[in-house]
Amino acid sequence: MRSFTKKLVSLLTAACICAAGAVPMNASATIVGDVNNDGAVSLLDVTALNKYLLGKVELVSYDAADATGNYVINVVDSLVIQKYVIGTIYSLPYNVVGE
Repeated sequence: MRSFTKKLVSLLTAACICAAGAVPMNASATIVGDVNNDGAVSLLDVTALNKYLLGKVELVSYDAADATGNYVINVVDSLVIQKYVIGTIYSLPYNVVGE
């Protein structure tokens, strides 16, 4: 019985090590709209983006700030994130027609 327990523990340990190695430890997905990189989209992100637009701060992630997905960061992105936070836009990035 002791031999079986040792083999089982060894097998489970090996499985855990393999599973941990399959996912990079530094992998993180960009959340569009999460300008301040705190893991949530909120009015704090709108404030951070507005400060960037005024030249007061640098962005943590340009990809997160591009809420329209047009590779341009401007006041429209700030408005889109604000509308997302209050619930009038349901997903990001948001395609703004005519921009």
